[in-house]
Amino acid sequence: MTEGKAGPHSGKRLNQKLKPYVVLQYLLKNTDENVVSSAQDIVAYLEECGIDAERRSVYRDIKDINLIALMLEEDCTVDEAKEMLEDDEDDELKIIVYDSHRKGFYVRQPHYDQMISVCWQSAFMRQNL
Repeated sequence: MTEGKAGPHSGKRLNQKLKPYVVLQYLLKNTDENVVSSAQDIVAYLEECGIDAERRSVYRDIKDINLIALMLEEDCTVDEAKEMLEDDEDDELKIIVYDSHRKGFYVRQPHYDQMISVCWQSAFMRQNL
């Protein structure tokens, strides 16, 4: 097996599994309702951490983090949380929000313990999807 790879055919680096956690960590430390961060800023930070990323994967990570956070908060299934988020036109249910005027993401509700749990679960779920 090649060093730094998850398996001979997976092509995934081991640190890729931590990517959602690192995305969340970055947003928790660097954003709030007054300060946003672009997907490109997040990608640059991930690359500094030795994690390969592109904007689309950051969008997926944020979507997953919001999904898991809602599942934990509402004690609901994946499908129920997806439906709730689809119906959430004002992004009131999301922890990580995109501000289209400032063209960046920020963390709306800093529930730090929940956020760390959410990120770990997101990484686990993505691995098993």
